[in-house]
Parts: sequence; structure tokens; C-alpha cells
Amino acid sequence: MIFVIVPLGKAASDNLYWLLRIIVYVGSSVVGGAVGGTLAALIGSVVYSLLPGPTHAWPLAVVGVMALLYALHEARLLRLPTPERHWQVPNGWIRRWAVLGTAMFGVILGSGLLTFIPFSSFYVLLAWEAGTGSVLLGA
Repeated sequence: MIFVIVPLGKAASDNLYWLLRIIVYVGSSVVGGAVGGTLAALIGSVVYSLLPGPTHAWPLAVVGVMALLYALHEARLLRLPTPERHWQVPNGWIRRWAVLGTAMFGVILGSGLLTFIPFSSFYVLLAWEAGTGSVLLGA
């Protein structure tokens, strides 16, 4: 799939146009990741506002336990579900709308929520962002 972005494919002819698409892809990936992390942190801040008393220690302890359990999952000692989608970004987006398709490709892959991610550490990171309840740390 990366051949539709980098100048390794047959369609690569204009280096300036390729550079524009790389900049769009990297920028949109950063935006997608920041939006995903911010949404996780907003969910965490809502949970914090609903819980009484000092609650800043136990959500991060839950994330620590989650990290340990998913480390066992990665070592194939424990089987746990991962909230992933086995969906791939269609190559037709890039062929149909070169720059806009590249931006959509970057946002979706940058967020990590709408595509296949084989490593559970990403989900532990999202849980940590929610567990902090800080939009700044989430972004």
C-alpha cells in the first residue's frame, strides 16, 4: 500500500508533487493521532468528573494492570481481545483523489482506530491517555 505514496511505484514521475503528498501524509497522520489521543483524554476527563473524590491514582493503576496483561498477550501466554478493525484504507482513494486521498489515508492511519494494528501496546497507550484525563497529554 505504501507504493501509492512514495516514489517507488510506477506512477511516480514528478518529485515536487511526490514531496507535497509526503508532507500532506505526515501532517494528516499527526493530526489523526492528536485527534485520537484528545478524544481518549476527553473520555477520561468525563469519567473523572463523574467520580467522587480523589480518583487520579486508580485509573493509572488499571492501565498498569492492563499493560501487564497485554504484555502476556503479546508473549502469547494469555489470549485477550484487541479492539481493532480488519479494514484497510482503499487504494482507490489515492488514485481517485491524489492529495485529498493521501490526507484521508494519513488521518485514518494516524488515528489508529479505524485500521488493523497488530500490537496491543497502542491500545495501552490510548488507555493511558484516557487514564490521565489530560487533553494536553492526550494530544
